[in-house]
Amino acid sequence: MDRKFTLTLDVDTRGEVGMEDRNGIIADIPGLHIEVIEREKGHGFGLAEAISVSVVIGSGVASDLAASFVRSGIKAIIRQVKGSQGETDGTQESIAQLIDRERKSGETANE
Repeated sequence: MDRKFTLTLDVDTRGEVGMEDRNGIIADIPGLHIEVIEREKGHGFGLAEAISVSVVIGSGVASDLAASFVRSGIKAIIRQVKGSQGETDGTQESIAQLIDRERKSGETANE
């Protein structure tokens, strides 16, 4: 069963944030779709932008793989990642742990 949730990435940029795809699609493979749904200029010290991404992940896809796509798809330093199940730093391991928590409580993609 596919799960859908939103993550907000607080990033520090020294220029433009680049995505793998100009339409904001970070990943589109069987069982995993990640895309940018909103970008907002930062308001705090050192925060250049807040990027919201929609994640749809299938039960057979590893959270580490999704975290890897998030990290490689956003060409900026990720300072913090927030979701409905908490927040974490921008390391791949901590993002994967947050994705695990979101998956366990997230809505199905069909809802």
